[in-house]
Amino acid sequence: LGQLRGNSLCMRMVKAHEAARNITFDWVIKARPDLAVVRPLKAHCLWDPTRVHHRNDYIYISPRHLADPLLEEPFVAHYSCNADYDASAGRPGKPGVLA
Repeated sequence: LGQLRGNSLCMRMVKAHEAARNITFDWVIKARPDLAVVRPLKAHCLWDPTRVHHRNDYIYISPRHLADPLLEEPFVAHYSCNADYDASAGRPGKPGVLA
């Protein structure tokens, strides 16, 4: 749950920065602090803008229009108790029951 909260806070900072400067980012990159990048990333024009690119949970490279569902909505869904977050499917699911 800590990572969901951190992702949500990250997205809120992105939105605050965009609002303060009246801009919208094209891409949002979220990386864990223990990620070591040993070579340059591909140029932004070579990434598919219709999907999120990731390496497990170490780094997410997301087009801006997919960043909210990726970084903020899972936290909101979990704490609203209206939906559970199915991490295996990467989307909100039905609330589950512990057996």
